[in-house]
Amino acid sequence: MVVSREAVGKQAVEHPPLLVVEILSPTGRDRDVYEKRRIYANAGAAWYWLVDPDQPSLTVLRLAADEYEEEARVVGSEAYATDEPVSVRIVPAELIR
Repeated sequence: MVVSREAVGKQAVEHPPLLVVEILSPTGRDRDVYEKRRIYANAGAAWYWLVDPDQPSLTVLRLAADEYEEEARVVGSEAYATDEPVSVRIVPAELIR
């Protein structure tokens, strides 16, 4: 989870995170893809990224109104580079070494 400095209170995160990243697991895949997606959207998390180690991939979801829309999807050695919400370049195949 990535939050702004302003979101952090004395004892908890008090504002929605900028980004939540989930690494899909065989036992929690449906929960991550569907249930947590709704939970984070309802909480107002601006971005939700799903990393799938089984098929090295990254799915980038951006909150639009009250639900996520797919912004990008990269697989294997394809690269995803962005400055929002943080400046980063990700190659899924390099995450699974």
